Amino acid sequence: MFQKNKGEVRGGKPPRFTLSEMSFDSLRSLRTLRLLTRRQAPALSESKGKAVFLDRDGVLARLVDYPDAERVSPRTPADFEILSGAKEFVREIKNLGYRAIVITNQSGIADGSMAQADLDAMHTRLKQETGVDDIFVCPHAEAEQCSCRKPKPGMILDSEQKHDIDLARSFMVGDWWRDMEAGKNAGVKTILFSLPSNTDISGYDYLAYGYDGVLAVIARSPDVIGTTRQSHTGE
Repeated sequence: MFQKNKGEVRGGKPPRFTLSEMSFDSLRSLRTLRLLTRRQAPALSESKGKAVFLDRDGVLARLVDYPDAERVSPRTPADFEILSGAKEFVREIKNLGYRAIVITNQSGIADGSMAQADLDAMHTRLKQETGVDDIFVCPHAEAEQCSCRKPKPGMILDSEQKHDIDLARSFMVGDWWRDMEAGKNAGVKTILFSLPSNTDISGYDYLAYGYDGVLAVIARSPDVIGTTRQSHTGE
């Protein structure tokens, strides 16, 4: 059974869930789990949906190195590469009963390093190739102090209103501290998408390796299998 840390993590790391630890061999085995556990799931209210909010770059699309910056958002459609397995990942999120909604900061619009038409072309392709349900974008620079730029929760809250989402039953998946803070500020559970570049990040609810690790966390949610996670003793 999954264990979930409460509050901020400062002195240690939450439990790490890998595909091997969950005995998932592939996305096919996750589909088998879904079929087996669906019969156990309690009837849930249909009045509100639930969502997995996804950071774009680093989770669904490859980060890019430019002469003036490393590991940043792609600036042109030519540099926009959707990661292998992203389509299947999004499909499995939907099969588990969640909307797949992208939440992304794109300050290149504000600083002029990216054209709006290029961003639109990238997102048209992302929708077509992965099947995500919606994409919310913050185009502002940090200095503009908007309400939507992560770590502020504005994009998640806008999605809640547009799609009638129950945030308490939803997840935020990202590879950076801004994603984790945005999720916490919005009241959703947070999953850090583990990369070599983010080993120093804390304050998340779950740490997952790859798409299968993320799906393993979601598949063990009480909303999917009808059970309750335990908390760490003393926390």
